[in-house]
Amino acid sequence: MNVMKAGGCLTFKTSLEQVSLKTNYGEVVVTNAGASVIAIRIPDKNGVLENIVLSYDKISSYLCNPMYLGSTVGRVAGRIASGQFKMADRTVSLTKNEKSVNHLHGGFSGFSNKIFKTENVSAGTDSAGVEFYYCSEDGEEGYPGKVELRVKYVFVNNKLTIFYNAVTNAPTPLNLTNHCYFNLSGNKNKALQQQLFIAASNVLETDADYIPTGYLTPVKNSPHDFNDPKAISKDKSKLYSGVYNEYFVLDKSLGPAATIYDEDSGRKLKIDTNYPGIQFYSGDYLENDFRPCEGICLEAQHYPDAVNRPNFPPIIVKPGDTYQHFISYSFSVQENGIQ
Repeated sequence: MNVMKAGGCLTFKTSLEQVSLKTNYGEVVVTNAGASVIAIRIPDKNGVLENIVLSYDKISSYLCNPMYLGSTVGRVAGRIASGQFKMADRTVSLTKNEKSVNHLHGGFSGFSNKIFKTENVSAGTDSAGVEFYYCSEDGEEGYPGKVELRVKYVFVNNKLTIFYNAVTNAPTPLNLTNHCYFNLSGNKNKALQQQLFIAASNVLETDADYIPTGYLTPVKNSPHDFNDPKAISKDKSKLYSGVYNEYFVLDKSLGPAATIYDEDSGRKLKIDTNYPGIQFYSGDYLENDFRPCEGICLEAQHYPDAVNRPNFPPIIVKPGDTYQHFISYSFSVQENGIQ
């Protein structure tokens, strides 16, 4: 990872590009449009390579991406209530891109809509990687401070890891994630047929607009309990809204944060992260070229609306700090269940 100094942003001319990261196991294709994942092609139990994430046909579509397919989301992933928060002695007002009320996923033109600089491409038999750079100017979408961000994708054997590294010249909130929609079946079947495990004893309670109330709710004996792996569709109809769109607070353990398994293909995906939780979204609002629930999101990130909840872990990054987080995806084939 390159050393960065906040203050002045690098200047560069750039165009839309895609980079193929290949190993002996499979292929990950990424683009500098929103530092996004275009495709993840991995084998099923018969050795057939298929794309397991929802994708657009054209790279340019990733710059106009209302569903955030595969994109890097920020400056702050999730919702910020009323599009504002207090910091020090002032109120910071952000753009309100959700119902003209709340701020969502970085605003009208967040990181998912930016063209990053592609650099540090590496390739080998068992590993490949690429790093994307973007400078977010002070005041972008209302956020204070200038932020220099690097998003690094590293594919080693059967494991893809995303590294986020950012610095700022003024205090500002940061909460970055990736927004891939997974369907391990290779998009033959709805993703709700997959089995899911999430290592979480609690979810954040939210209101009707998915804004956290500040309280934790135990998942035990509820449709949100995925500590014993189950098909996503099993208890979905028991939800009040009929939609999974909650933040799961991860338990501290040595195992994976979450696991997805598709019985037909035998594909299994394990997710690890140093973030404190995962936003699980069942994809019900997918539209246009995609069917509702054709893919699901497991977005490792900080607590949503943390800037307005003093009891949540803070997400303000200050000059001299370095924002460093990772999300890793390990792929395998297993024919006898998720465990």
